[in-house]
Amino acid sequence: MDENKRQQYRTVAWIQIFALVLMITGCGDAGTSNGSIRGQVFSNRSGGALTKTPEAGVSVVAVFDGEPERVRNAVTDGNGQYVIPDLPIGKYRMGYIKDGFDPITTEKGTSDVQSAVGDGGPTIIYVDSGSTVTVGDITLVQKAPEGDGIVIINLIDETTGEPVNGATVTVGEASTSNGSNGQYVLTVPVRIKNDTGAPGQDLSVTINVDGYERKIDTVQALAGQTTQTTIRLNPITGFIQGTIILSRFNSKELYNLQSAQIYVDGIPGSVSPQNDEGFFSLEVPVRTDLNNRSYTIRVKLKGFFDQVVNNVLAPEAGAVEVNIPPLLPETVTVIGDVVNPVTRFAAVVEGIGLEGGVTGPFVSCPQLEPTQGTFSIDGVPTYTLTALKVSVTTYECSDNQPPTFVKSETDISPVNNGTGVFRAGTISGGGGN
Repeated sequence: MDENKRQQYRTVAWIQIFALVLMITGCGDAGTSNGSIRGQVFSNRSGGALTKTPEAGVSVVAVFDGEPERVRNAVTDGNGQYVIPDLPIGKYRMGYIKDGFDPITTEKGTSDVQSAVGDGGPTIIYVDSGSTVTVGDITLVQKAPEGDGIVIINLIDETTGEPVNGATVTVGEASTSNGSNGQYVLTVPVRIKNDTGAPGQDLSVTINVDGYERKIDTVQALAGQTTQTTIRLNPITGFIQGTIILSRFNSKELYNLQSAQIYVDGIPGSVSPQNDEGFFSLEVPVRTDLNNRSYTIRVKLKGFFDQVVNNVLAPEAGAVEVNIPPLLPETVTVIGDVVNPVTRFAAVVEGIGLEGGVTGPFVSCPQLEPTQGTFSIDGVPTYTLTALKVSVTTYECSDNQPPTFVKSETDISPVNNGTGVFRAGTISGGGGN
């Protein structure tokens, strides 16, 4: 074969090789060339849906939407940017995935995981000849963590505010009766809340304890974290009953027993007697084998010293009776001045049997000027509903006649001012000639 023919064969071979390369690279058609896809991926890890941060290390995939299926990949850089070069003309479905984030898949049709791109389906990109297509910003949503979390339940008595021990506390699938000072610690498995991706999981809480109403509640648990909540329990209650009586001055005109107040130490509020006979009924938490409750009862009535009864055992159910000793009155000594007193007669507080002494000069008529004296009565009650009446015997003189004795009176409303003495006004007698 001469040299010319060899040269022709070489030329044909090179043309065939070049044509084959064009077919493989997709540039066999005149005037067409491959394109590329670029974009940037963010995440919501900086806090909330309204903020986003460039996310590095995201696997990006472009799948040719035709036959034969072609798959090309890229990984985002430190700025969350990526480029997929040398793509033949056509439509591509884009996918994005990174551990710890909800994926954006390339699957056709709708899927819950597509919500990260906002339109409920895969992102479709068309690559034209020689073009670089920029995909809109993609934001990946960080998954809520799953795993074990710690839930701390603090139990408080709704009535007394005391910590509640001896309870059986169940949170989700976990349960414990090992509480100290009202605090119960449980380790619980946590899943994503309602499959929405929201952090944490709402778990039911059931509390059973002797002496309290059964409690059902809800708490949120977070994987890898500790959450704490306080739950108040309503105790089962019974009644402490009794009657208030007064050691003295037990008159409805002087004191209204229904204005008394009865307190239980450690329990807010108070009650008053239910009738004018002084009967009262206090609602209190019952005692149990684990909580042998006893109470201190305090009775207050204005004008009387407080009465305290200690170690009143709570009822196991129903009611128990308590004996309240009679209330002792706070009394004062009432003093005052008297004009023309007759000293051999006592000063009297009308209607309650109290008397006191009267001082002054000897009575003699005719008397040119009135005489001056004083009176003093011990043990007079204070803060009575109505005024008290004090009477003193005084004298009157008439011309050339023996003195005439008369009752002179004044109203008083004694109070306890801290001195033990209450000064009344002056009681005036009849006078001289």
